[in-house]
Amino acid sequence: MIRYYIGLDKVSENPYDRTSNPDGIIQLGLPENRLCFVLIEKWMAKNLRDSIMGTDGGDLNILGIATYQPFDGLMELKAIANFKSQVVGRAVLFDSLQMVLTAGATPAVEILCFCLAGH
Repeated sequence: MIRYYIGLDKVSENPYDRTSNPDGIIQLGLPENRLCFVLIEKWMAKNLRDSIMGTDGGDLNILGIATYQPFDGLMELKAIANFKSQVVGRAVLFDSLQMVLTAGATPAVEILCFCLAGH
C-alpha cells in the first residue's frame, strides 16, 4: 500500500469536527476547497460562458482570470476581509493589506513555516 493512502485512511477513520470530534485529524493533504463548492458552482453557472468568451463587457474574461496575478492574491478577493469583519460583528477587523491569499492549504502552511522560521 502506498503510504499516502495510509494518511487518507486515518483521516476517514477519525475526521476532525469542531463540536463532535475536536481531537480528530484535519485533512491537509488534498488541494481542494470543499467549503466553496456551492459558491463556485453558482458562479460558473452564471458567468462561465461570458468569462470564456469575454462577452460580459467588463474585465470578466479568460485573459483576466488566466494570467499571472499578484503574488499575495487579487484585491477583489481580498474584499472578503470586509465581509469576514461583518460576520464577526466587527469584533475583529481584517485588514486586506495584511492578507495573503493562497491556492490551498499547502502553500499557506509553507508560507507560514517560512515566516516562523525567519526565511
